[in-house]
Amino acid sequence: MLITIFILIGLFHFPISAKGSPFPYDLHSFSTDKDVYYNDEKIQINATWELDYNPPTETAYIRVMILNDNDTLLWNSTEYSDNGNFTNVWYVDIKSLDLVFENYSNTLYVKFYLYFSLSGSHFLDTIEIFTIKRNISCELIGLKDSLNFGENLHFKARFYNLSSNNNSYLTNHLISLKIISNNLVIYKKNYTTNSSGMIEIFVLSDTNLTIGLNLIIFTALSNPFFNKLYFEFELLIQSPTFKELNSKNPKKIENSLQIELIALISIFSLLVVISLLIYYSNTKRRVKYKNISEITFKY
Repeated sequence: MLITIFILIGLFHFPISAKGSPFPYDLHSFSTDKDVYYNDEKIQINATWELDYNPPTETAYIRVMILNDNDTLLWNSTEYSDNGNFTNVWYVDIKSLDLVFENYSNTLYVKFYLYFSLSGSHFLDTIEIFTIKRNISCELIGLKDSLNFGENLHFKARFYNLSSNNNSYLTNHLISLKIISNNLVIYKKNYTTNSSGMIEIFVLSDTNLTIGLNLIIFTALSNPFFNKLYFEFELLIQSPTFKELNSKNPKKIENSLQIELIALISIFSLLVVISLLIYYSNTKRRVKYKNISEITFKY
C-alpha cells in the first residue's frame, strides 16, 4: 500500500514540461502593461514560457492573440515553436485593429495560445483589457454673457487634452462652431487649433446674430480617438433703441428725418383740407336757410 501511494504521489507531481507529457509547456508569466488604454496608444504584452516536446514526431507552437468580445480575431503574433525557455515583448498599435472607434469603449481579450499535435489547441491564459476615447476640455477667453445689437462677438477658445498627464493643449484639431437661434443655424464656421490649442472667433452681430437668445456650440470633427466634443454656451443679444440703431449710419438718420418731414406735411395738408370742407359745408347751410326764409316771408 505504501509503495502504491508513493507511486501515485510521484505521478501527480511529474512535471508537465517533461518530454512525452500531454502538455509540453510551462507558462511562467503573461501580462500587459495596463488594463485600460486610449485608442491612440499601443498595447504592451509580456510573456515568458518554456516548450519541451519531441519533434518531428510531435508538433507544438505558441502564439499571442487579441480578440474582441465576439471572439473575432483582431491580431496574432507569429508562431514560436522552438524548444527552450523564452521571453518576448509585443507592441500592438490599437489604431491598426479592426475596431469600431465610434464607441466610447471597446473590450478586448489578450490570449496566450498553445497548439500541440497530441492534444490540440488550448488557451493557456486570458487578460481582459479596455480601450477608451480621450476627453477634451474647453476654456473661453473674453466671451460676454450679453451684447448690444451691433456689437461684434469677439473671443477666444482654448482646448485641452484632459487624458494626458499634464492636460496638454489640443493642437491641430478641427473644431466646428455653430450659432443657433430659434432652432435655426444662423452662423457656421470651422477652425483649426494652433500650437496653443486656441482658436479666435470674430462674428458681426448685426449680420450674423439675432436679437434674443443665441446658442454658441463647439464640436470636434474628424477624430475617432477623442470623446465627442460638445460645448454649448448662451449669448443674449439686447434689442437696440432707435438712436442706437441709427447712430452708426448717418444715411439712415437722414432718411428718417425725411420720412418724419413728409409725414408732418401730409398731416398738415390733411388738416387744411378738412378745415376747408367744414367751412364750405357750414357756409352752404346758411345760404340755403336764408333763401327759404325769404320765400316764406313773401307768401
